Amino acid sequence: SFPSLRWPWGASGIVQREAVRAGNWIGHRGPAAMERMAQYHEKDLVLVGGGHAHVGVLKMLAMRKKQNAWRPNRQTRVTLIAKETLTPYSGLLPGYVAGHYASEDCHIDLVPLARLAGATLIHAAATRVDPEAKTVHIARQVRGSESVEWSPPIAYDVLSINVGITPDTAAVPGAAEHTTTVKPIDRFVARFEQVLRGGEAKLRDSSIAIVGGGAGGTELCLALHHRLLSVEKIENVRFVLYTRGQVLSGQNAYGRRAVRETLRSRGIRLVEGARVLGVSRGSLRFENADGCTREEPFDHCLWCTNASPAPWLAESGLATDAKGFVLVDETLRSVSHPDVFAAGDCATVRDHPRPKAGVFAVRQGAPLMENLTSWLSSRDPGALRRHVPQSAYLSLLSTGDRYAIGLRGSWGFQGAWVWRLKDWIDTTWMAKYTSEVRDMLASMAGGEAGKGRADGRDLGRHGMFCAGCGSKVGPDILSSVLQLLRDSPYGHVAPPPEEADDAAVLEVGGACKAIAQSVDFFRSFVEDPFVFGAIAANHALSDIYAMGVSPRAALAVAVVPRGNADKVRDCLLHMLSGACITLAEADCELSGGHSAQGDEMALGFA
Repeated sequence: SFPSLRWPWGASGIVQREAVRAGNWIGHRGPAAMERMAQYHEKDLVLVGGGHAHVGVLKMLAMRKKQNAWRPNRQTRVTLIAKETLTPYSGLLPGYVAGHYASEDCHIDLVPLARLAGATLIHAAATRVDPEAKTVHIARQVRGSESVEWSPPIAYDVLSINVGITPDTAAVPGAAEHTTTVKPIDRFVARFEQVLRGGEAKLRDSSIAIVGGGAGGTELCLALHHRLLSVEKIENVRFVLYTRGQVLSGQNAYGRRAVRETLRSRGIRLVEGARVLGVSRGSLRFENADGCTREEPFDHCLWCTNASPAPWLAESGLATDAKGFVLVDETLRSVSHPDVFAAGDCATVRDHPRPKAGVFAVRQGAPLMENLTSWLSSRDPGALRRHVPQSAYLSLLSTGDRYAIGLRGSWGFQGAWVWRLKDWIDTTWMAKYTSEVRDMLASMAGGEAGKGRADGRDLGRHGMFCAGCGSKVGPDILSSVLQLLRDSPYGHVAPPPEEADDAAVLEVGGACKAIAQSVDFFRSFVEDPFVFGAIAANHALSDIYAMGVSPRAALAVAVVPRGNADKVRDCLLHMLSGACITLAEADCELSGGHSAQGDEMALGFA
């Protein structure tokens, strides 16, 4: 049993969002999934962020589990914490803006990928890491609002961080308020689609300023120019690209020359040597190369300057570089905390700093997977794989019109064939995490259904077993059992089959004439215990509401997967925390209950 809990949290946002989000997967529990749920839980590997390196880790984890080659045995639970369940691929963003790809072509759905890897997906934003307590603090956003709901921290034994970065607007007054940042990409995509929906009238005769002349800003400028003028056929849109130094300052002379010629041929004004001093509504103030201050108007301004890390990384006490990026060694392990790894844009390899580019994160996926696996198994630093990021790499810059510029070292080339090469590289990489994942899930579902039949289990003509409402015993069976009870020597305490229900009105007399009592119980159909608790409580309350009365008190029956004491405690805390959000919103007290360990999560309320 557990003490009475009354915590003032709101619930409906989480219940609505996660019940719908989980709907695609409810009921598809085959034997392999059941086996995963029944494992003894000893270790937690927590992945924070759905970046390029982590999607690689998840895919490799899925492949190894399929081949029974997951070395840190089945007692390790993998959890993915992601603020967004659709993670964008930056390589396809210019093509999306230019109109060559749809939005869904540029995003990886983390829900099926996590399911394939056997990982628990927690839809929340990380807000802080406590490396001493070995926990990750999170905030779950309420659907349709900017508010967040408290949730217990997530415990880890080994942690990996691969979160996004945002353009640095803090150093320029007004930049955060009056510009659209390109990162996070998901926010930019939403803003871009909103502007397009506004129609031609809002863009005709407008001026668009792009601040940042690196590869990202240059590609975006050319892609947007192509989309608005050539695809949308919007007239008299003026583009200006501002860059503090030379355009493509990090690339070779061929690249800078080719980009300048392309911008000139498109009628795009390039302002090099422009140090932006401030941004106000519709106006950009900057100091040009000769030291003079100028102010120029704009209708829309995109901010594509050097990016900055999430502030909570440094605030968590992890060792960082001067800019706040997590400092890691050649094994991608934190130089200050051995159980923490980091990869992608949010990390800096101490002895090998590199520009913030997706090509490095993609290649870090394999060594990160190897080292997470090794550290979980042996905690032997000597067994970790060293990864030195490449110093020279191929850059393919699209110019908006199915044409691209290729750069590597001091070499350069361009043409339509270069764009086709870039398209093949990007779409092939995306297919590994989209179409291939869907095919593997379909194969897994078919194999599990076949295995169920081969084992002689009657899973019904659909070959699957539902773990939600469908896990109830059917009405015909219930009626026959109740009738047999009525005919037994104990029939006087059994209800007539036609009157039996999961709710009842008890006559008690006195000031309180009657009490409405109900009971409800769920096996888990989502693997996030917090969300499961919120949904289970919400479902149980519906029986009381259906009777036209108000809930006053609840008793819980909780089944927690087997594990060591810490893991059992954490799972129970998350389940009951999610339940208390729903109960508190209904002003219903959790008065107590009963708990047990079993093969999988289950939760019920009376």
